[in-house]
Amino acid sequence: MSKKQILFLAQISILSALILLMTFVPQLGYINYGLMAVTLIHIPVIVGGGLTGPYGGLILGIVWGVSCWANAMMTGTLAVLWFMNPLISVLPRVIVGLLSGVLFNLFGRITQKMPLRCVLTAVCATLSNTILVFAAILIFGSPIPEFGDTINVLFTAALAINVPVEIISACLITAGVVTAVKKAKLA
Repeated sequence: MSKKQILFLAQISILSALILLMTFVPQLGYINYGLMAVTLIHIPVIVGGGLTGPYGGLILGIVWGVSCWANAMMTGTLAVLWFMNPLISVLPRVIVGLLSGVLFNLFGRITQKMPLRCVLTAVCATLSNTILVFAAILIFGSPIPEFGDTINVLFTAALAINVPVEIISACLITAGVVTAVKKAKLA
């Protein structure tokens, strides 16, 4: 194996382990409040897309999606009922992983400033996750009778609380980590 292949494998392995840790340790990757949760697991996926490109982002998106689905199957609560459907839990995450690498490369053509490139990627990938998950819930999710009209309240809360927290955290961490690793020439 070449040095580049070993580095790729090491980065994917470390970020995959981080995704699994964040998935299965309570309040680490999903910060729960009521029936909602602020998601932070998208950050290692975005970082991985920036460091390893679209292929690495795709792999990390698969790890994230499958771990999200497994977590929903193990938890089995009403709050994660929709995520038992792999079209809701896996498919959007795979797309976000691939998109992270593609966007990072695309923004590299627009700007050579690494922090700006990371921030643009983080904002777009985080918004893509939110949009894709909501769309998947609307398309593939069956209504949960116990929720009734509170679905709109949940979506509004997610947009008002989750999205700003997720974007800000993704921008800060992605810009810091990817810029430092690239500067150290480890990617």
